[in-house]
Amino acid sequence: MIRAIPLQVVSLVGALFLAACPNTEGYVYTETDTTETGTPVGSACTLDSECGENLRCQGGICSTGACQGDDDCREGELCVFGECTPDTEFECRAGQAPILDINPPEMDFGAVSVGGSATRSIVIRNLGSCLLTLQGVGKSSTTPADFVCERCAVSNFPKRIPPNRSYEITVVFSPTSPGNRDGILEVRSDDESYPIQQVPMNGRYEGTPRLLVEPETLDFGFQTAATAITRKVRLSNVGEGNAVLRITDVRLASPGLMGFTFTPEIQAPSGTVTLTPTVAGSTDCLTTGGCVDLDVTFTPPGYATYQNDLVITYDPPPTTGLPYVRVGLKGYSTTPPELRLSDSVVDFGDRQVGMAVDYQVVSVFNDGQTPMTVQITISPLSSTDFRTEAPLPLELPVPPGGYARLKVHYEPTELGQVAGEVRVATNDPNIYNAAFGTGTKTIAIRGNGTPSTFNDILKVEMTYENGDSGFFGNDFRNVNLIFESPFGDICTQPTYGASAPGAPLQIVSDPCAIWPMSGDSAFAGTPRWIAIGAGQEPERVILNNAGAATSFPLPYVVSASYEEDCASIPSGLVAGLLGISVDALVGYISGGSINLGGGEIADFIQEMCWDHASSTATITVFINGAAALNCSKTLGAKGITLPVAEITRTNGMFEARCR
Repeated sequence: MIRAIPLQVVSLVGALFLAACPNTEGYVYTETDTTETGTPVGSACTLDSECGENLRCQGGICSTGACQGDDDCREGELCVFGECTPDTEFECRAGQAPILDINPPEMDFGAVSVGGSATRSIVIRNLGSCLLTLQGVGKSSTTPADFVCERCAVSNFPKRIPPNRSYEITVVFSPTSPGNRDGILEVRSDDESYPIQQVPMNGRYEGTPRLLVEPETLDFGFQTAATAITRKVRLSNVGEGNAVLRITDVRLASPGLMGFTFTPEIQAPSGTVTLTPTVAGSTDCLTTGGCVDLDVTFTPPGYATYQNDLVITYDPPPTTGLPYVRVGLKGYSTTPPELRLSDSVVDFGDRQVGMAVDYQVVSVFNDGQTPMTVQITISPLSSTDFRTEAPLPLELPVPPGGYARLKVHYEPTELGQVAGEVRVATNDPNIYNAAFGTGTKTIAIRGNGTPSTFNDILKVEMTYENGDSGFFGNDFRNVNLIFESPFGDICTQPTYGASAPGAPLQIVSDPCAIWPMSGDSAFAGTPRWIAIGAGQEPERVILNNAGAATSFPLPYVVSASYEEDCASIPSGLVAGLLGISVDALVGYISGGSINLGGGEIADFIQEMCWDHASSTATITVFINGAAALNCSKTLGAKGITLPVAEITRTNGMFEARCR
C-alpha cells in the first residue's frame, strides 16, 4: 500500500511542477486509496473528524480529497493534479503576474438561416505564473439581443483560473430580423496589463427580401352589372438569401368607391403575413410560405366604369422608393367590347419563291363601348413562311369605336400551296369559337410559291430557351442570330435610331442590306433578316439568289450571340421603376422596336437582375422550305457568341451540318 502524502506537500510539489512544466493540459491524475485498512471512504459525514485518518468530509461523504474538477473541491480550493489544493498556493507573489489569453480573438457566426441559430465559443486561458481572477464576462450595452451568452451570469463570477488552466464561454446567435449584427463580449480580470479585453462578435441574417406582385394591374374587363367575378393577386418574396418579408397592410386606395372587395384582410399589428424566400413562378410557394394570394372580386353595382387601387404595404421597405406598391383595378359594366375584323381570309396568291412580298393589313375594330384587349397568335401548324406583326402597344387596348392594325407577312421559300391561321383573342363576351372559347376569331392565310430564277432558297431559323416564351414575364434572356457569308459578310439584327417616344424606331443601318451585289467576286446571295413578334423569337435569315452552279471554298456560318442573360426580374417592376409601361419595356428589350432613350435601360436591367442563367439556342435550317438540319448549343453567359451550324454551297447545292 502507498502511504498518504500530506496535503501541504502535495500543494508544494504541484506548484513546483507547474512552474517547471507549465503544459499540463490533459494530465490525468489517478488517486490510490491511501487510508488505513477499514477507513470509511464514502461514508456519510458532516465534519472531518467523523472520517478516518487522512480523510476529510467533502460533499457530505468521507473522501481522500481526490477531484476531477474545481466543483469537487471546497470553497477556496482548486483541483490540481486530482487533488483539492487551497487557492492561496497560487496567489501572486513578487515577480509573478497572471496573463489573460483569449482564443479565438473574435467570434464570426456567419450567415444564419430563418429560425436558426449558430454557436461559437472562446477559451480564456491563464498564461501567467500565478492565479488569474476572472471578475466577469458579459455583453456590452450596445450588443443586440440576438447574441446570448452562456455562463455569463453574475453568479458565475469571480472565477479563479490557476496557471495554464482555462475557462470556456459559449455564445449563441439567433437573428430576429434581416441584416448584419455586430456586438462585443467584454472580459474583465485582474490582468494588470489588460484588465478589460473585448471580443468582437458578428453574424448576419443574410439576403435582401424583394416583393413580387403578380399581376400589377387587374383588368376585369366587361362584367354584367350586379354579377361578380374574382381574380387573384399573388404576393411573393423572391429575395436573395434567407431574408423574410412581412406584408403589413392591404387596403383599397379609395375605400368609399364601390365595385371592388378583397380577402383576406391584412392589417397590422395582428393580421400581418410573413413570407419566407421563394423563387419566381414557384408552384409550391403557398405551401412553403413564400407567397400569399389575395382574392379580388369585382361586383359592379350599376352600368358604369370602375377604377381603384389596391395598396400593399410591406416591411422591410426597399432601399429606394416607397414602402408600398399599388395594383391597379379596373372593370366595366357598360356595353361590352365588340370585335370586328376587316378580313377573315388573307390570300397572297401566287408569289415567286425567294421574292420579297408586301405585307397585308387586317384591321381589328372595337364596335362596343368598353376598351377591348387584343392578343395575336399564329397557329403552330401554320407554314413557317407566314408571320404576323401585332398592333403597336400605343394601339392597345382598342378604345370604343377605335381599331388596331394587324400585319400579316408572307416570305415564300416553299413551292406550292401553303396555309396558316391567325388567332385574334379579345375580351368580347359575345363571340364564341368552338376550338378557342369566348372572344376569339380566326383569320385564314394562304399563299402559293411559284418557281423562280433564284435557285435554292435557304432559310435559317433560331429559337432559344426563355422561361416566359418571350419578354412579357420575368425572363429577359435574349439571343441574336448571326449569319456569316463565306466571304465574311454579316447578316443580323439591324441597328435602330431614335424616333418619337412610343413610336417604332427607324433603321439606322442594316448589315444584311450591304452584302456585295451580284457580279461582285464576293457575291454570296441576297439575305434578309426577320424577327417574329415583340419578343423577336424566332429570328430568321432568308437567303436567295446564291447562283445555279456556284461553289464556295468556305461555308456559311450560323452563330448565336447571347445579348442578355437576365433570367429573373419582373418586367413590371423594371417598368415601374423606370416610369414606363411594360409594353414599352418589352419593345426595348426585344431589339429596339420602341424608343426609350438608349442603353441606360440595359444597364439598369443588368444592375437589378435577380438571377443570371444560361440559354440553349436551337438552329433549324430549311432548304427550299423543307427542314434539313436541327442543331442546339448552350450559351453560358452574356457576351458569348458561338457557331452552331455551317452550310456549304457546292455546284449550286446547299448542304448543312452542326458545328
